Amino acid sequence: MKHMKSCVNCRSTRLYYAFSVNDYRLIECADCDYLGMYPQPTDAALADIYGESYALLSEDESGSEHAGKLKRATAEHYLGLIERY
Repeated sequence: MKHMKSCVNCRSTRLYYAFSVNDYRLIECADCDYLGMYPQPTDAALADIYGESYALLSEDESGSEHAGKLKRATAEHYLGLIERY
């Protein structure tokens, strides 16, 4: 597991325990409100979670269009969150 010494978003060192979900602890940054898992999963653990079968999208044109729509919606969501700052 990777241990965080500073916020991945703003680099603040003011990280505090927020709450737990199942076996996962979540920390919050006091400066930017980032909320994330602590400790962070290793690259190997992430590879197990997000393997080739993670996104069940077909590789044809409709699958590519669907993936594009999902990516645009996700980007718009995060840009909306950033605009608040």
